[in-house]
Amino acid sequence: MTPTRSSCDEDTGVTLELRGHVLVVAMNRPHKRNAVNAEVSAALDAAFNRLEDDPEVWVGILTGSPDVFSAGNDLVSGSGTPTARGGQYGLITRDRCKPLIAAVEGLALCAASICCWPATSSLQQRLHSSAFPKSREA
Repeated sequence: MTPTRSSCDEDTGVTLELRGHVLVVAMNRPHKRNAVNAEVSAALDAAFNRLEDDPEVWVGILTGSPDVFSAGNDLVSGSGTPTARGGQYGLITRDRCKPLIAAVEGLALCAASICCWPATSSLQQRLHSSAFPKSREA
């Protein structure tokens, strides 16, 4: 089966690539360190709906860019409202039947670390770092 790719929609910041029976879902907002806003949450929800609903898709992989998996919530606009099927980020409370792998490279900060929890498996590169930064108190 020939891989097909849908280009990244600059409004959503998510790229989908079908490689055989594997759906690769990549957060692609490098200028915002892949911070999740409402558009990214909706696009992730649609991608995970496809993963669950399409019988030709057997497994999903969630990834970010090489330097950063995600900085978590977009601090300017927020991550949007939880979706009907997936909750926050279209993923956190989702009932899944198919495996989802979190392929994490670089930083996974704050809520982005939480994206790894519902994954079936988490593949983490050597340079991976998860953190929950705490603001300084005055």
